[in-house]
Amino acid sequence: MKPRGASHVASRGEGTAGAVGDDPYRRGRALRWKALLGLTGIGLYAAWVEPRWVEVTCREFHLPRLPAAWDGLRIAHLTDLHFGDMQPARDIRSAIDRVLALAPELVLITGDFVSGLGLLGSEARAALAAMAAAPLGAFAVLGNHDHRAGASEAIEATRA
Repeated sequence: MKPRGASHVASRGEGTAGAVGDDPYRRGRALRWKALLGLTGIGLYAAWVEPRWVEVTCREFHLPRLPAAWDGLRIAHLTDLHFGDMQPARDIRSAIDRVLALAPELVLITGDFVSGLGLLGSEARAALAAMAAAPLGAFAVLGNHDHRAGASEAIEATRA
């Protein structure tokens, strides 16, 4: 009987043919699967993780020429709210409530109220209106997504 151990198979060159590294077709298929998994992971992160990732950072600035009346002024800055299909208004309202709990005296919003062709429904408008309750008010500028979706609606929502 002939030996059939690993050394015999290796000596005949068997067992190495067809390895992913040797077969261009299998190597290409493996790379496509890796790319698909990577893109799927990025898509899931963009759709489910980042939209719900709210970061509150408190900073203190010392400006030598700032009027004494403004010393200790609390300013809240929100950006990229992206109301729309992928970002429910209730999630954004939760983030806004967290910011308002810090009792800012002034609220600044820098654009991208909507995402895609999303429309600002009553819940979104109520969330934006809540920020106007800050003692010095709320001020906003439009972002690139707002212009694509129709700036007039975002402008009307900021006047609430």
